[in-house]
Amino acid sequence: MRTIGLMCLVLICTVTWLFAADYQIGGLVIGRYQDIEVKGDSDPLGTFSVSAARLNANVTVSEKVKIFLQADVAGEPEILDAYIDYSYSPLLNLRVGQFKLPFGFETQISKFDLLATARSLVLAHLWNNGFSRPYVRDIGFIVSGRRKILEYKVGVVNGSGYNFSTRPWLGEDGSFMRWGRDNNNTKDIVGRIGVGIPMFAGVGYSFYRGKWSIDYLGEQDPDRTAQAFDIFLDAGKMVIQFECLWATGRVGDLGEWKPVDYGGWFLLLGYRFKRFIEPIYKLDVCDPDKDANGDFLKDQYIGVNLKVHPSARFQFFYRESSVAKRWVGSAFLAQLAAKW
Repeated sequence: MRTIGLMCLVLICTVTWLFAADYQIGGLVIGRYQDIEVKGDSDPLGTFSVSAARLNANVTVSEKVKIFLQADVAGEPEILDAYIDYSYSPLLNLRVGQFKLPFGFETQISKFDLLATARSLVLAHLWNNGFSRPYVRDIGFIVSGRRKILEYKVGVVNGSGYNFSTRPWLGEDGSFMRWGRDNNNTKDIVGRIGVGIPMFAGVGYSFYRGKWSIDYLGEQDPDRTAQAFDIFLDAGKMVIQFECLWATGRVGDLGEWKPVDYGGWFLLLGYRFKRFIEPIYKLDVCDPDKDANGDFLKDQYIGVNLKVHPSARFQFFYRESSVAKRWVGSAFLAQLAAKW
């Protein structure tokens, strides 16, 4: 199904190139080298990888209507974005299709613009909670707008993740399926309200309200909720980012699903000595299950971003990771990101 979707994207881009009056074709490539060492293990692991290889098309149909399409082919081809924007006024805009959800602060930052080499631990846990991939991208619609320093975005989505559902569901014969379409009539609500000046400073509150919908052994659909609070500052040479997130979901193997409360936060500090030299420190913590002991996760990053061109930069970081102070590992990360 994803291969068909990717072929459709290529076809749409081709038609756009032939007939659209105003369009832009772009892309992103991120290559990485990691040298990973676990304390007590004498065999470090060094590996090269391509973490992103994206192609996108931005089409201006009219002054008020725009189309955006994006796919990633670094691994299994995926359609990431495919939506239509209608701008009625600065206070009222509509987006329909498959898109990145307006949840959280760090989730809104593109891969190219991340100041550390990876997103936060709690965000990775959100994405992989159970089998689904909520909180990242989904299919539905968003209403958004801005008036002076106040901005809002509110959406209604399937709650099944992008590229159809990646969540388990029961087939007509009662068999357990990993792939399928949205399998219920309950839709999820997601949004973010922020106060501030874009790209300068602000605070925000995000929310997600939905349901897990696997009717297994007569279980009721449990809640899947999340909240986040963020503060950011990018003034002159100083950069500060802070986000705290807490959520309720369900995890476990088949037959052992259980509701779980979890959360985490990160603090990132940066300083630009020059336009192209930016040292960064990031402290990132996550508690995957607040009722369990010995699962507390922590990452610390220290490194530098070298912006050699507005569309290209190098990143060199040292990361130390730990799990409840029992397991400790470190890694050297070198990354090159380029977009066009």
